[in-house]
Amino acid sequence: MSKLKSLLPVLKTLRTGVAGKLALAWLALCGLIGAAGWLGALERIELLAYDAAIAYTSQARSELPVVLVGSSDEDLQKYGWPLPDDKLAAVIEQVAAAGAVAIGVDLYRDRPVGGDEEVLAELLRKRRNVVFVSKLSSGRQAAIEGPKSIRGSSQIGFADIPIDDDGVTRRALLFAEDASRTQISFGLRLALAAMEAKGIKPERVGDTTRIRLGARTIRPITGGEGPYHDVDNGGYQLLIDYRDEIGGFRRFSVADVIEGRAGAQNFKGRVVIVGTAAQGVKDFFSVPSNRIVGDRQAFGIEVHAQIVTQLLRLAGGEVRQILSVPAPLGQAWVLALAALALALGWRLQRLPLLLLAGAGGLLALAAIHFVLFQAGWWLALTPAMLAWVGGLGWAIAYAMHSQSQLRKQMMGLFSRYFSRDVAEQIWNRRDEVLDSGGMPAPQQMVATVFFCDLAGFTSKAEVLSPKELTGLLNAYFEAAVSIIHRNGGSIDKFIGDAVMAVFGVPIPRLSKEDIFADARCAVASAIEFGAAIEKLNEGFVAAGLPTIAVRMGIHTGPVVAGSIGSTQRMEYTVIGDTVNVAARLEGLDKGGRGDRSSRILISETTRHCLDASFSVERLGEFRLHGKREMVEVHHVLGRTAEAREVAK
Repeated sequence: MSKLKSLLPVLKTLRTGVAGKLALAWLALCGLIGAAGWLGALERIELLAYDAAIAYTSQARSELPVVLVGSSDEDLQKYGWPLPDDKLAAVIEQVAAAGAVAIGVDLYRDRPVGGDEEVLAELLRKRRNVVFVSKLSSGRQAAIEGPKSIRGSSQIGFADIPIDDDGVTRRALLFAEDASRTQISFGLRLALAAMEAKGIKPERVGDTTRIRLGARTIRPITGGEGPYHDVDNGGYQLLIDYRDEIGGFRRFSVADVIEGRAGAQNFKGRVVIVGTAAQGVKDFFSVPSNRIVGDRQAFGIEVHAQIVTQLLRLAGGEVRQILSVPAPLGQAWVLALAALALALGWRLQRLPLLLLAGAGGLLALAAIHFVLFQAGWWLALTPAMLAWVGGLGWAIAYAMHSQSQLRKQMMGLFSRYFSRDVAEQIWNRRDEVLDSGGMPAPQQMVATVFFCDLAGFTSKAEVLSPKELTGLLNAYFEAAVSIIHRNGGSIDKFIGDAVMAVFGVPIPRLSKEDIFADARCAVASAIEFGAAIEKLNEGFVAAGLPTIAVRMGIHTGPVVAGSIGSTQRMEYTVIGDTVNVAARLEGLDKGGRGDRSSRILISETTRHCLDASFSVERLGEFRLHGKREMVEVHHVLGRTAEAREVAK
């Protein structure tokens, strides 16, 4: 517990920084993949990848060292089943006379079958390169011996082949212990007989249990080979190399051989395996290609032929044994992929790019897997793909969560100053609008500045209680903010009982039409706000409160927009002469209100942006406070229809 407590500060520190978050994600991802592999959860998936690699890299070879003689369904009808000893002897004699270097019989002959036993026994004494199958004992099932005349000799090999939990045959068993004796498999016996004709003998490698056949040392499967989890690795096993197509072996029927239709040239110098290839005899095995591309199941003689071919080609140095990449190297590969995926995902943080990187990475991993497989190395694909997808998936999830949180935070911040539509535009264009601190970047633009202030409110406020005063001001500000936001404006600041708003920020307007539209929205807001003040006054009168009157000033021109303040307090605002002119227009004591509670003054620049729907009267040129040049000022009467109503 004390050790765990000592780790807490470290974990807390890791969580706070980018590197720490990536490190924790990497540890979690690698831990999950490691646990899944240790529990065997990846075995089925990886074996499927292995089968796919076999199926899509297998090829037909024209000259294979093994030829098959299999009893067809027609042979069963003609000669009976099991094949009688005399017919079997005739097949063996024909093949041996044709010059076969070794002959394997994948038929049990622990007792005579339908003929003279001595005929077959005599043949076996004469032909020492003939190998028969036996069967190892298993649980309550007793062993099946070979023919009596050759028991205990090198002419018998067990035919047992391991089958994986998913029913697929991927491994060959070369040696096994049975009845306190080391037994040799049927396939290895045949391969050794063929090698003996070439002067190749098996050798033990040093003081190890490994054997060397010609040019290659055979490395047996270990308990954790590739994706295998706690596989039964008893005996001496190797992965069967199915990269020669399972149906690529030259094959003849029993009748073809007995009746002389199979030419001697087909058997000379080759290994011949005699057995069954009839649908009526259930001697089938599910193999990788059968599982992936839907090929037929393999006959037993075909699986044995694959094993013999593989051993002969290994001894000749033609191929390499299919070996899994050493565990430390495979684990380092997965760890590196997880780190790369997390770093790349953190760097990209854009869903389309992450999806593209994910798909491209998976294709690259599959290509690497198949290239290595062609070279004889089985690099586990499933954990690598999990590391890649998991790393990018974490980045996608984190990016989506971060963006969701950031959007929520930024929208909450922006909505205090900008309308919902403007806030959405800022978020959608954040890369070009926001600076590194997450605030709108400083820039120069053309905007329309709106000022409004309560006229003569100080004297009225003196007679109001704090509750009445704040209630009145809140109603006034609420109306101003809602109307300005509804028309696309942004609240810049509150100054006492004054409101400053801007139309056209923080996204620059690049066309004259957009600039004119901002000015019209500002004037429309002022007119709407004036009407809202009339309604508010009705409520104030009913509540026994004083009425209010507002002055508004609007000017369009260049401004500098940006975040201004200190490290403790920062706010987004606009500055420049345009702001000063709008403020002076609001305070100009010109343009009578009559009995109306609002007055709107605009500059000539803003008036130039309006269309015929606005009713405006010219007041003349005035020298505003702090300005050296005269400014032409106009009084907004309202919309054209409203102006006609006033005239009446």
